Amino acid sequence: MRGARLQGADLRGAQLQGADLRAARLEGADLRAAQLQGAILWAAQLQGADLRGAHIGSAGFTMADLTLSDLRGLSLLPLDARTYDALKQELTDAIRNERRRADLLKQIKAVVGRPAQLQPITSAKEALCDDVNRLPLSCLAQEHIVEYAHARAAFLRELGCEDAAVARGVAAWLVQPRLFIPETRAIAPRIGSRPSGKPSQDDPVLIAFAQRVTAITEKDCPGWAALPAEYKDTLRKLATREISAP
Repeated sequence: MRGARLQGADLRGAQLQGADLRAARLEGADLRAAQLQGAILWAAQLQGADLRGAHIGSAGFTMADLTLSDLRGLSLLPLDARTYDALKQELTDAIRNERRRADLLKQIKAVVGRPAQLQPITSAKEALCDDVNRLPLSCLAQEHIVEYAHARAAFLRELGCEDAAVARGVAAWLVQPRLFIPETRAIAPRIGSRPSGKPSQDDPVLIAFAQRVTAITEKDCPGWAALPAEYKDTLRKLATREISAP
């Protein structure tokens, strides 16, 4: 998946252990509760991505850009031998090319037990974190969520401005009901999702996004202009709400 274009993609709960995501375009992607243990995210573009509750143990983020991403509730437990054995069985069934399978398993096995490498990143400016000491750059605490919401909304607006597929992807995971994916116990109280899978109507990130998108003219941003009518209606309703800190 090197260099894959996944802007705005819904990857909640995705099984991406050991995946090669070098230089992948993941701006605005929904990676909540994704299994990223041992993944290679070298130079990955994760600006504005939602990583709440993601499992990133043994993953490498060298030169990744995490600006305006949501990093609350990350699970940093390293990839362990038990998980590796389960992956080995799954990959044996899935990949028939023995050489490719062996190379991939060797790569994954090499990072078993390694802590997540979050330090050598390109940027984490205005990322939202539980532990502001975890990242060396500007990591915002929960009390700054309103400031973060406006900055992230502005980024997402520009992200989908020229590309209708990206605009639809971003809007879909923000405003459309989805199947509920159980979160880790640590992140569940902060996710802002109800058991039905519907987004919280009081989420400042969602409201700020709705206000930004509904304020643009259709000729300026053809990507957002191409959204389905039901998406636009939902965004207009959300845009009338007041933003406040939780």
